[in-house]
Amino acid sequence: MSDLMIKREVRRYLKTSVCGVDPKMVCSIVKLFRMKYGNVDQKHIASIATKLINEY
Repeated sequence: MSDLMIKREVRRYLKTSVCGVDPKMVCSIVKLFRMKYGNVDQKHIASIATKLINEY
């Protein structure tokens, strides 16, 4: 899965988040990716999600 697709999905999750952006969301985002795509690199998704959350 490419970085651009991961970033797009993570940004979409962050925009639609009802509770606001919180660093604890990384685990939830990784779980969503595992449910949706199955075989993904969890550490890679977590690092991208952490970077994007820190930008917000």
